[in-house]
Amino acid sequence: MDYYQTALNILRETADRRGEANVLMNAGNAHLSLGALTQALDLHQQSLAIFRAIGDQRGEGNVLGNLGLVFSERGEHRLAIEHYQQALVLARAIGDRRGEASALWNEALAYNALGERATAVAQAEAALSAYEQIEDTHALNVRRMLEEWK
Repeated sequence: MDYYQTALNILRETADRRGEANVLMNAGNAHLSLGALTQALDLHQQSLAIFRAIGDQRGEGNVLGNLGLVFSERGEHRLAIEHYQQALVLARAIGDRRGEASALWNEALAYNALGERATAVAQAEAALSAYEQIEDTHALNVRRMLEEWK
């Protein structure tokens, strides 16, 4: 975390807003992996505000997906789905197939956690199709999970 803070100080001194947003997002992901969900949420929200202010739709989509992960970890699956859907809209708008596949897959996992199996399967199938189109190895995991869900 010390390195993230050092990087933030430098980026803020040089007014590198995109760099600042990326470091905040990465620090948020680090906190998420440590289970520090309040800190992760705060850092991702700061990152989102910057990405929106500078008009970086790819960054905005990425951090929306990460916010969805935080909400999923908190058991707030409906709120997570809202964020995944926003990320999906942005990914499609800018032609980010990997972002689209990721949003669909995370949405599938959230629906499954809510016990909404039919919707989870539909989203997972859409994610599988997107992953296969870009030849992403995540397709293997999605295919396995789909077999379990059906």
